[in-house]
Amino acid sequence: MPAVREQVLAAVQRWPGIHPRALERTLGLPSKLATYHLRELELLGAVQHVSEPGHTRYFPRPTRPRFDQRTVAFTCLMRRPVALRIVVHLLSVGETTHKEMAAALRLAKAGTTYHLHLLRDAGVVLERAEGRRRHYRLVEPAWVTGLLASFTPLPDDLDAFESVWLDLFGGDA
Repeated sequence: MPAVREQVLAAVQRWPGIHPRALERTLGLPSKLATYHLRELELLGAVQHVSEPGHTRYFPRPTRPRFDQRTVAFTCLMRRPVALRIVVHLLSVGETTHKEMAAALRLAKAGTTYHLHLLRDAGVVLERAEGRRRHYRLVEPAWVTGLLASFTPLPDDLDAFESVWLDLFGGDA
């Protein structure tokens, strides 16, 4: 297997759910070269792709099932920095309103709404109406914690993640 293809495979194994543009940035590869090797790895049965709105994401194809459909959907969402921030925030506070969350994370309300709807539709977040207010919480915090324990953020996402971590928990990351 060519060295570049081995690098691409290693990146997909390290960061399941990576999309081609992130792979290009992380490995410093031209777009066509990254796409070529992803396609070849898929033909070899080493990786598989998952299509979601706006992205194609790649996962290693293990010899035994490791990623069920729910885990794949969750991992794809965690590759979106805003969704990751929301999930970590909900882990720390339990239940909160949309307005409180947007303010705490310093996010635009529209962006917060968009990602909350993605998380809700994937069954990660539960939405509860109380009058005109919407409250959000994680459906299964223990399941989320377990998956996040084995989740590796992409290098480009670490600065934003560290900022959220420090905002939520203070001290050193």
